[in-house]
Amino acid sequence: LVWERYDVVIRVQGNGDMEVEETQEITFTGGTFTFGYRAIPLDRVEEITDVQVYELLGDRLTPYDRATNQREYTFRTYVEGGEQVIRWYFPKTRLSTHTYVIRYRVKGGLRIYEEGDQVWWKAIGADHNFPIHSSQVRVELPAPFNPQDFVTAAYGTEATSYAANGSTVLFTAQNIKPGDELEVRVQFPHGVVRAQPPAWQAEDDRRRALQEKYGPIFDLSFLVLGLLILFGGPVGVYVLWYLRGRDEPAGIVAETISEPPSDLPPGAAGTLVDEQADMEDILATLIDLARRGALTIEEKYETGFLGLGSGWEFTFHLKNKDVATRPYEKTLLRRIFRSGKRTTLSALRNKFYRDVPKLQKQLYDDVVRAGFFVSNPQTTRRVYMTLGVAALVLSIVLGMGLLIATADYSGMAICPTVGMIITSIALIIVGRHMPKKTRRGAEEAAKWMAFKRYLESLEKYGNLEAARERFEQFLPYAVAFGIERSFLRQLATANVPAP
Repeated sequence: LVWERYDVVIRVQGNGDMEVEETQEITFTGGTFTFGYRAIPLDRVEEITDVQVYELLGDRLTPYDRATNQREYTFRTYVEGGEQVIRWYFPKTRLSTHTYVIRYRVKGGLRIYEEGDQVWWKAIGADHNFPIHSSQVRVELPAPFNPQDFVTAAYGTEATSYAANGSTVLFTAQNIKPGDELEVRVQFPHGVVRAQPPAWQAEDDRRRALQEKYGPIFDLSFLVLGLLILFGGPVGVYVLWYLRGRDEPAGIVAETISEPPSDLPPGAAGTLVDEQADMEDILATLIDLARRGALTIEEKYETGFLGLGSGWEFTFHLKNKDVATRPYEKTLLRRIFRSGKRTTLSALRNKFYRDVPKLQKQLYDDVVRAGFFVSNPQTTRRVYMTLGVAALVLSIVLGMGLLIATADYSGMAICPTVGMIITSIALIIVGRHMPKKTRRGAEEAAKWMAFKRYLESLEKYGNLEAARERFEQFLPYAVAFGIERSFLRQLATANVPAP
């Protein structure tokens, strides 16, 4: 929909009340609509009464009835979230233009000062999600004055103002964007209106005075603090990584190494290189145990009834459990063959996942025990990432509190909050890289990285025939490094058989 026009007339009464009439001409361009909605803030008024709703039908204003049953041509009012809500209901409407008129009386909405009374009214709020082509706000005063005594201003969307005569001020605005406000202010000589300052005025004046006095100071302080945190926070996180997470220098290592640089099993080598004990490392351990004679893996295609459920089945046969020497290798065999010396992949499918965390922990313990890491990499990651998440939550909570506490003085409290949030996110990201290798671990990892590069680039650096001969030895490492597809593709030209 679109507002063709949204006009407002504000008639100031001699007793200080304001009679407001809103005329909304709306073109419904798509969809079906059955009600209209107007929400008026109550923070700077004492009461809103005498609400009436009309629709221009033909050349006559037809009144809506006050009701609570949402029938057509009725309206209701209620207070919600510090706003006076007016909701009116009409027949299903689409692809047509309608004009609605809302009238109400505002009590205690006029500002009373010795130097001049003030109409200060938000004629159009921010709660419109569609554009307004034009708007005219007309302020009618209770007596004529010299127009030179007027002080006028408009806030929000751009608007022009002029005195039509000694008792009327007009504001006009064009092409108001969705969500934009139009607030008007007219100051006129004191004494004509017989009213006392409303109850909310003193507190509002105090708040405005504080904002004028301290607002610039708070704005500058929050801006500077925000910039310091925004740039200093990530720098601090980098320094933290440099001091607590950076690996010790590895020394000089060859670009590639054509054979495993040590007797480190594939699972531990994969954990060392990427600092993660993952499923690739567990699978590599299984393949390596099979290569060493601990078990055999049989692949067979099984046909289901009427072809349903057909597929490949893998059967594992335990041959020699004593081949497993490391804790995670022993655990892997125990968990696979918990029911005997023979099992199938389908039998493990819904059980084995429960054993993965223990295997991962034992892999981490193995590389720490070997002196490759200062502490358990997973524990280190969790500590720093937990700190980052806690800092993020704390930043949001403190930021919201700061915004609320300084709402009367500054709108820049968001700056430190943004800096803290970005710093927290940086800590979460860097936390993944905080596991620290010892000098021995860094040197060992560098050698295994050189071997990984060799496996990745056999066609460039290696001898395919030599790699073919050691295929079964190299395959578990390729799996642990996550490069088994590249490794197998390169060896395909050498017609290497499956192990």
